[in-house]
Amino acid sequence: MDSVVLNASGVSYRYGSFLALKGVDLRLYRGEKVAVTGPNGSGKTTLMKILCGILVPFEGSVFVSGFDMSGQALQARKRLGYMSQSCALLENLTAKENYVYYGVVNGLVSSVIEAKFQYVCDEFKLGQFKNKRVDRLTAGWRQLLSFSIAIMNNPSLLLLDEPTAGVDTITRKIIWDRINYMSQMGSAIVVTSHYLSESEMCDRQIAIESPGILN
Repeated sequence: MDSVVLNASGVSYRYGSFLALKGVDLRLYRGEKVAVTGPNGSGKTTLMKILCGILVPFEGSVFVSGFDMSGQALQARKRLGYMSQSCALLENLTAKENYVYYGVVNGLVSSVIEAKFQYVCDEFKLGQFKNKRVDRLTAGWRQLLSFSIAIMNNPSLLLLDEPTAGVDTITRKIIWDRINYMSQMGSAIVVTSHYLSESEMCDRQIAIESPGILN
């Protein structure tokens, strides 16, 4: 049987008196793609932040490749990649400087970072903008750069919070071609999206229809 990459059990979270998530269970295996859908404010981004360790659940547990996010967060985070809904790029740095910065954060040596950056420049055509500041990039190129950073470590678990928001159809295809390829190579992938066509490309769809309710 395929190994379990993500095992979230009984996850709940509150913002003050507001119950954002209640008793969420989610298990993913190697190579599986899961789409999380739902209206704005339903808890999708909260769930993603809990899965990657940014938020600590009030109840429940999250294991990534067997590592407990509550007590073995460093080991767990080394095995995941995360692309946030809001841009996490440093706008006063160039595209390459951002990639190098996050490469260092991920513990990579300079020669490996350089090789990986050259690869994504060739793969995603980012080379033409490598010396351009992020605040001068279009939304599509910013998304591609953010995506390339999220997959930098060939993660076992890839968490993508609306990765194609605001991009054109060509960029959307580039991103989804890579998502499908990483799934084929064994990565477990969670994607939030408002696009029905994207959720249908996943193996399972999980709809959050109202705060605190996961169907």
